[in-house]
Amino acid sequence: MKQQTRYSHLLKSMIVLGDYLVLNATFLLVFFLFRFYLREDVISEFYPLLMALNICYIPSFLIFRITLHSRVIFADKIVQNIFYIILLHFVLFTATLAFFKIEEVSRLFIISFYSILFISLASWRLSVRFSIKLYRKKGFNFKLVVIIGAGKNGNALYEEMIDDPGYGFRILGFFEDNPVKIPTNSKWLGNTA
Repeated sequence: MKQQTRYSHLLKSMIVLGDYLVLNATFLLVFFLFRFYLREDVISEFYPLLMALNICYIPSFLIFRITLHSRVIFADKIVQNIFYIILLHFVLFTATLAFFKIEEVSRLFIISFYSILFISLASWRLSVRFSIKLYRKKGFNFKLVVIIGAGKNGNALYEEMIDDPGYGFRILGFFEDNPVKIPTNSKWLGNTA
């Protein structure tokens, strides 16, 4: 249990660090591409903009938790989570710009930045999720599971778990009063009582 918690914290830290790298790299890329179209006073505000950008990301990833290490999570949920993170970041960042009266940043710059950020973050997080599933398919970071009851639900759960080894489950067998119901490629571990 301790090792799983450590693994979970390490993975979350890696994802947050990667998010920040993607956030800053995207900002630098868009800033570099738009530098000839930005007003001089905006260029002089580069460091405050960068600082505001990074600070505004903190509540975004704290509110919309990172769940890439969960056993079962689908790509559409990851992309949906990223959408919410970026939406909240957009609201906080534009509010910060308004509060500090940095209003000269063009809409095209903001739209370009957030569009590229969405694609970059989605690519980063989906590649992390793919790597975790691949790691689990190779037999690492697994959980041992027993299933109680080999009825319709128990067998459906069993099929779901063995169909995708990327979930990281190793099924030890079934506890079932009627061993005939147990799938042929699984073990009977005893009665439920």
